[in-house]
Amino acid sequence: MDKKIFLEKIQVLKKQGKKTKLSDEEIKYAIDSLDVKDLKLRFFIGDLIVFQGAKSLPKLLEEIRNPKPEIRRSTIYLLGEIAKKKKKPIIINSFCKGLLDEDPKVRRNSGIILGNLSIREGVKKIITAIKKEKVNWVRPSLILALGAIGGKTAKNFLSTYQAKTEDEQEALRKALDRLLPKKSNRKFLKTLSEPVEIELWTFKGLETVLMDEAKQLGLKTKKKKNGILSTITKDLYKIFSLRTFSELLIPIGVIKVLNPQEYPTKIEQLLQEKDSLRKIISLHKDNSSPLYYRVEVRGKEIRHSLRRQMIKEIIKIINTCSSSFTNSPSNYDIEIRVIIEDDILELLWKPFTIPDHRFAYRLKDTPASINPVVAAGMARLPKPRFNFPPEILDPFCGSATILIERALKEKCKKLIGVDISKEAIEAAKANVAASGLKNITLINDDMRHISGQKKFDEIITNMPFGLRVGSHAANLKLYQDFFCLIPKILKQNGLITLYTQEINLTTHLFRNFKSSLKLLNIHRLEVGGLRPAVFIGQKI
Repeated sequence: MDKKIFLEKIQVLKKQGKKTKLSDEEIKYAIDSLDVKDLKLRFFIGDLIVFQGAKSLPKLLEEIRNPKPEIRRSTIYLLGEIAKKKKKPIIINSFCKGLLDEDPKVRRNSGIILGNLSIREGVKKIITAIKKEKVNWVRPSLILALGAIGGKTAKNFLSTYQAKTEDEQEALRKALDRLLPKKSNRKFLKTLSEPVEIELWTFKGLETVLMDEAKQLGLKTKKKKNGILSTITKDLYKIFSLRTFSELLIPIGVIKVLNPQEYPTKIEQLLQEKDSLRKIISLHKDNSSPLYYRVEVRGKEIRHSLRRQMIKEIIKIINTCSSSFTNSPSNYDIEIRVIIEDDILELLWKPFTIPDHRFAYRLKDTPASINPVVAAGMARLPKPRFNFPPEILDPFCGSATILIERALKEKCKKLIGVDISKEAIEAAKANVAASGLKNITLINDDMRHISGQKKFDEIITNMPFGLRVGSHAANLKLYQDFFCLIPKILKQNGLITLYTQEINLTTHLFRNFKSSLKLLNIHRLEVGGLRPAVFIGQKI
């Protein structure tokens, strides 16, 4: 096989969304192809090399000396991916050598990886590299790497280092911030003398679910805008028994701003008019330590440079107005959030001083895992109710988030999760154990092997979709096989709840199987920039 034939083979695998074991010769061809212009193909080749595990190490280590800078950059990155699983000394030594590479991107990537992996052996090497580095945009990444690794040597160096550029100064501030003590000891008051207005943020499409859940808790809510509900309460702690909100924020004020140059002045005006900083302090138990905070500025039209400038101005304002706050972007008790839409500026703050243990069971994750708030929402979407403890199946269970949230929603007789990935099942076992639930069984197998002898009251699952778990071409057969299986394993009048972004394909399959499956509803959501849907159906 020559390189051309190998690349043709890779193109086929990419279209099929499959990974396969490679021979030593093919690994060499794969590494040599890491400079292809097609970025998606390059990423696929990189994933394929990492898939080979330790077998690819000898070839990758050889290519650190490749004359092509692009190959060396990719090689260092892939070694970093492999090192996440096993930190072998020979790999760590390669990153340290990479700090001396003639290509600045290789030097930068090497430092980033040493930081991400918290390699203590790399601290002195990084310090030496910072002192020698002539390229301005490399040094900030090396400084951040030292902050990520930490330790006395890193702290002492950073404490006396003189930044040469604005980017370096920002990196130095963040790095030193990471070395500060973890938050203060302040806690939000459990009982307030007066109720406060709060906003509950959720994913667009789950507003009515959150509203119903809040109603059961005795809370009156109203929809402020898509994805945001507002309510008034004296007890913010009880809010954290609701499972379908993603963030709790406390509004400070809203003001109209016509000129971006007025943003800092208007923010200062809101803070002073509302006496917000004093109120934030008053809502916490008395403590001698300051409240650590970070500033977040959001707005589609806000340029990165303007955002950074605004954050600096807000920090100056807070420092001037109160000595009870310390800026700490890595370890913080609260977040001051600015949201700008058109000519409207909204100022809010988010407390992290109230413990949120709702999803503490999520010890391990898998690629393309569903957000737990979305999983909780799936379990609570309006649909026919069972008048008995149902038996539930998740045929693509991943790390078991949906199964756990379904079990927490109501009493279930038994829940079974199946996944073809051994790593996913291992993650699911850890999460189920942490949840304390005893009625969940996990099986490492292909869902197509499920026997029709056992029938379930409900199937609820996050269907595979997106580049991280395959491709649309691969989904065509997988979805078809799954829909053929549903009537065999679902009881009469049994329910099916599917979360997917393959909207057209899933709608088409419900139509094709209309003699056995009835589509009851489609709930469109907006999650992380995607527009997935939850399909709810019933066996007829």
